[in-house]
Amino acid sequence: MKGRAAPNKGVPMSEEQKNKMSKIWKIITPLNEIMMIKNLGEFCRKSNLTTANMLKVAAGQRSHHKKYKCFREEDA
Repeated sequence: MKGRAAPNKGVPMSEEQKNKMSKIWKIITPLNEIMMIKNLGEFCRKSNLTTANMLKVAAGQRSHHKKYKCFREEDA
């Protein structure tokens, strides 16, 4: 094995770090409700969605995931 393990491997992130890394997303639900969320991964876990597929929807590779649509909002 080359190199060393990352010094922060296995160390949980603080809420402050999570907030800095999370982006703002616009979600359109199957009922056409528009939601603005801050953390896509957390939203996907709570809504039983796959984060990778939602990212593909946002990138334009898929039209929807379980009838949810996703768009990344520019940081204001």
